[in-house]
Amino acid sequence: MLASKSVKFLIVDDSEAIRIAIKEILDATAYSCKYLEADNGYDAVKLFRDESPDIVFLDIYMPRVDGIQSLKAMLTLNKKAKIIMITAAANAKIVHEGIRLGARDYILKPFDRIALNNVMTKVMNQPW
Repeated sequence: MLASKSVKFLIVDDSEAIRIAIKEILDATAYSCKYLEADNGYDAVKLFRDESPDIVFLDIYMPRVDGIQSLKAMLTLNKKAKIIMITAAANAKIVHEGIRLGARDYILKPFDRIALNNVMTKVMNQPW
């Protein structure tokens, strides 16, 4: 990773503790991180449209607008968006639906530093 690379992350989860945990993990990377946060899918789509983040961590189960609906809306705005689904439920059907729709990868909660970094690095380095 390049130490000088600045990355804008949008972290979307209705749990503030999860958003904080993700930021703490990302702060330990070599990237210069800027964070945008939302606790629901409706606000997430607005931030995505207005701020054009580099990578989105998107929870599946949230109030107002869920992660699958948010994913669809974000990909309508930018079909090349780098979105990582996050969920506490190991519901393979929902996760596979997100991947089929265009999410780049997923991570299951509770996640650890290594797993999150591996997924984020993989997605960050995808050319498309």
